[in-house]
Amino acid sequence: MGDRESLNALAERAQNPHWREQAQVALDLYGHLDFLSKVGRPRHARVRFHGRDVGTLEETISLGGATRFTYFAAYLAIPGARPIAPNLRLRPEPYECDTLHPFFANLLPEGALYTRTARRLGLKRSDRFGMLLHVGADVMGAVEVLPAEPS
Repeated sequence: MGDRESLNALAERAQNPHWREQAQVALDLYGHLDFLSKVGRPRHARVRFHGRDVGTLEETISLGGATRFTYFAAYLAIPGARPIAPNLRLRPEPYECDTLHPFFANLLPEGALYTRTARRLGLKRSDRFGMLLHVGADVMGAVEVLPAEPS
């Protein structure tokens, strides 16, 4: 099939439309294989705020889109601790969402940039959690979302 970098270049810059289309098909296949390799293994992320670990974000249904954000008890115990967002007030109970929580979804690239990034990374376009794991260390603002091993 070829390596992803070469396929990405071909999908974006090939003169022949048929070659561009075939490169995109191969990239989509890589995305499907990656998706299947993760079935049954929910992913986890470490959430940081102003350089400090504050909680975890995890898939609650493997690759199904549902997520849970939970503040660390140690962070909640810090005097003057601040929430990472107005709609994620400090509390010990997790925030459950049947999609990627809107706060975290708003950290993702949009439109054509999202599509190009997903293609370059070999992600299915619908894998928003996967996208966040890839771009979350370099998003606007004080929040970082970094890949983490399940606890």
